Amino acid sequence: MAALAAAVLLTACAVPPTASEGASASYWRGRLAITIPSSLEQTPAQSLSAGFELSGDPQAGALTLYTPLGGTAAVLSWSARSATLRSNGETRDFGSLEALIRHTLGTELPLAALFAWLAGDDKEVAGWQADLSQYAAGRILARRTQAGSEAQIRLILEK
Repeated sequence: MAALAAAVLLTACAVPPTASEGASASYWRGRLAITIPSSLEQTPAQSLSAGFELSGDPQAGALTLYTPLGGTAAVLSWSARSATLRSNGETRDFGSLEALIRHTLGTELPLAALFAWLAGDDKEVAGWQADLSQYAAGRILARRTQAGSEAQIRLILEK
C-alpha cells in the first residue's frame, strides 16, 4: 500500500482524462482525499489524495486512481464473483470488495452509501456522517465518527 499511496499522494492538481460522450448516470470523476488520523495505538496518520473515475454500483464497477501527471496509479474492479487490483503492472485478487478497498485505500468505506451520496442521496449509515450541503457545487464530505477509527473522505466532482 505504501507504494500505491506514494504514487497518488498529493494529486490535488490531477485532472483525469476526459470522459467519453454518453457516459451513464453511474459514472463520476474528480478528485478524492481520504484522511485517517493517528489512532490510540500510535499508528501514524494516513492520507491519500488522487484523481479518480468511478463507474458502476456496489455490485459491479471500477475505480481508477490517477497520479499527479494523469497516469493510472491503480484500477480496482469488482463484480459479484471477484474483486481485483491492477497496479504497477501486477494484478491481485481479493476475497471481497471490502478487502480490496481496505487494502488499497487504507480504510473501510460504506460503498453502498458512497454511491448514494454521489447521486445526491443523503443516505444514512451507522458510524458515518455525510455532508451534502455543497453537493450542487460538486463537493461531498463524509466522516466516520466511531471513536478509534475516525476517517474523512472528501470528493470534488468534475462537471
